[in-house]
Amino acid sequence: MKDTMKKYYILGILVAFTFIVGSVVVFSPSSNTTTPSQKNTQNSEISISLSIDGLYEAKTVTAHSDETALSLLQRLNIDDPRLALRVKEYSGLGALVENIGELHNGTDNKYWQYTVNGVMPQIGTDKFTLSSGDHIKWSFTTSSQ
Repeated sequence: MKDTMKKYYILGILVAFTFIVGSVVVFSPSSNTTTPSQKNTQNSEISISLSIDGLYEAKTVTAHSDETALSLLQRLNIDDPRLALRVKEYSGLGALVENIGELHNGTDNKYWQYTVNGVMPQIGTDKFTLSSGDHIKWSFTTSSQ
């Protein structure tokens, strides 16, 4: 009698376990599911105006909707060797553009700084996500802050 009860007990546990696992698999949302609005914004292209002291004057470039100001520069650097971009990563602070073209931070007490639509963002260039119509201006100047 004890062996029969033990078998029913183990069988009950197996049935319950199978039911729970099956329910999780059937009713859990798929990680690959995207809403229609997400599909529309993924990989969409946006138009950006870019100025860089000594290189570009209001050049129109195409960016991706999730691209940052830094990733745009890095992508352009691949196509245009004149950029000669150098970036340094600072723990806790993010990335800092150290060099564009022949101008290196610290020369004549000047540094690379960027503005977006005439305003200097208070976050690093690697954290600033671009929006369609943005005008990014890179200036090699003395610090304004």
